[in-house]
Amino acid sequence: MKSLLEAIKAHYDASALALTLNGFYRGTVPAGVAEPYGRYFEVSDMPDYTFDSVHEDILIQIDIFAPEADLPQLFEEMKSCFDDCLFTITGNRLVSFERDISRSLPDENGEWNHRMTQYRVRTEKL
Repeated sequence: MKSLLEAIKAHYDASALALTLNGFYRGTVPAGVAEPYGRYFEVSDMPDYTFDSVHEDILIQIDIFAPEADLPQLFEEMKSCFDDCLFTITGNRLVSFERDISRSLPDENGEWNHRMTQYRVRTEKL
């Protein structure tokens, strides 16, 4: 799993989205980071056994935090970066990286400044 999360970060770092966000953090975001920024983490991981190989089905969540007016454009940039993307994972082969669920969420003040997107990722052990 660590290698997948490292590969996601490396893919982001090489993308145009990295030029737009003030950071892309695994898990916890440091205090004081200004919007816009992103966060990613593993939601679940489930082995899938077939006759000749072992696959992993992993659910990854990517969150974008930004002023409400900027979220639509940042969501498009995030989709360009991650929808059906392909990248190298140490010790595994990326089979698919597909958007599963996406929605906007309000903060505690009722401002719609959070876009949550989950990707279903399938990998195969090399």
